Amino acid sequence: MRGLKGPHPITRVTEGETGKIQKAFVEGSVESGFPNIHDLNAAGAEGVGPSPVCRQGDFHISTAHTFIDTNRISQSSRSRW
Repeated sequence: MRGLKGPHPITRVTEGETGKIQKAFVEGSVESGFPNIHDLNAAGAEGVGPSPVCRQGDFHISTAHTFIDTNRISQSSRSRW
């Protein structure tokens, strides 16, 4: 089972955001018999589709942004008292 929400934002690229190379790859894969699926992280998912990315808008979010930076800010706030 996987979470549906949490501190680390995971989204999928929309068809409008996909570049020419990615579109060609997906089209070629589907023509070769691979199923086109939306959620590659779903249980038993096999095929081709948009890769999950960690971002908020156009800003890439790393695990450091989500977990380490948050803890640093929290700790520095506590150390001021």
